[in-house]
Amino acid sequence: MMTKTLTSKHEQLRELILDEIQRLGLKPGDRVPSRPFWRRRLEVSNDTVDRALRGMIEEGVLTARAGSGTFLRRAVPANGSAGETSRRTKVIDVLVPREREQLHESSSPHVLLGRLEGATEACRRLGLGTALQFVNPYRFMTLEELLQAVEPLHDGVLFLNEDLSNRMEGALRGRRVPYAIVSPYRERVNGVGFDLAPAYRAAFAHLKRIGRRNAAYLSNDPSGAHSHLPWVEAAAAEAGAKPPRAYWCVESPRAALERLVAHDLQAYGIDALLCRTDRWALQALDHLTRAGVKVPEDVALIGCDDAPEAAQAGLATVRLPFGGTGAGAVEQLAEMLAEGRCEAAYRRVAAEFVVRGSAQVEGGSDA
Repeated sequence: MMTKTLTSKHEQLRELILDEIQRLGLKPGDRVPSRPFWRRRLEVSNDTVDRALRGMIEEGVLTARAGSGTFLRRAVPANGSAGETSRRTKVIDVLVPREREQLHESSSPHVLLGRLEGATEACRRLGLGTALQFVNPYRFMTLEELLQAVEPLHDGVLFLNEDLSNRMEGALRGRRVPYAIVSPYRERVNGVGFDLAPAYRAAFAHLKRIGRRNAAYLSNDPSGAHSHLPWVEAAAAEAGAKPPRAYWCVESPRAALERLVAHDLQAYGIDALLCRTDRWALQALDHLTRAGVKVPEDVALIGCDDAPEAAQAGLATVRLPFGGTGAGAVEQLAEMLAEGRCEAAYRRVAAEFVVRGSAQVEGGSDA
C-alpha cells in the first residue's frame, strides 16, 4: 500500500497530470508525455515532476517500463480524476511571447506584465485553469516547429500579443481550437483592444476647464497602426480647441522638443503638450524645465501608458488598459468555451485619463 506523503502541491500536480491525460484521450497502454514535457507545461522542477509521477506509479495509475518510458495503466474517467469525482476545470494555454528571463528586459515590461496579471486574475475569478508557456516566436523558422514547441494544447489559447497569433491562428482555426488575442489597435476576429476615445475626450475636456486651448502633440508615425493622432484630433475638435500641432517622432522626441523650446511654444502660443508615451513626456518635462518653462503653469503636460515612472513624476497620463485587455480576452475565451464557439467579435476596453500635477493648475476643477 502506498504511504500518502505527497504535499498539497504534489496532489495538485497529480490532478493537473490526470486532466492532461484525459484531455489527450490516452487509453491504458498508451505512453504518457515525458518529464521535460511536464516540467515545461506545468512550470515546475524535475524533482516535483518525478515525485508526482512516482506517486501515480505507486498508486497504480501509471506504470514505468525500463528503457521505454511511462505508460497509462488504468483508464482516467472523463471527469479528469482516476477514481474520484470532480468536474474537470477548463484549462487555457496563456502564451507569453518572451523567454522567461526576457520578461522584464523589454523597454516597456509593464505592458506585457499588466496583460498577464489581468488574464491571471480573470482566470481565477472565472474558475479557469492556466498553463503558462513562455515562447519566443523568433526562435522558430517554421510553423511546424512552433506548434511542436507548444503542443499539446489544452481547451483554448490566449495570445498576450500578436507576435504569436499572427503565426498560429490559421492552424488553430483549422483545428477548431478556441483562442483570443490581445490586439490593442488592430480590429480582428477574437481580438480585444483599446477604446481610446473616452480618455482623450476627458483629457481635452480637462484642458478646456483649465483654460488650455492650443495643444501640441508628440506623435509616432501617424500612418502606423499604433498612432493615437486620430483620437487626439477628434477629441480636440469635440472640446472646441484648435487642431493640435502634431510633431512626428520616430525613436526619440529630442528634435521636436528642441524646436518647441527654441521657437514654437512662443511663436504659436502652445499651452499644452500631449505625448504618445510617458517616456517621451518625461523627456519633455526635462527639456521644458531646463529651458525655464514651468509645468503646468506655462505648459500643461500629458503622457500616455501610465508607466510606473509616470506616477512617481506626477505626470498626468492616458492610462491604457493593459490589465483590462488581458482580462477581457479571458472573458471572451470563457464565453466561447461555454458556448462551443471558436469565433467572437472584436471588443474594446476603455482607456482612462488620469489627472496629476503636470496638468493640474491652481484653481483647476479636477482634483
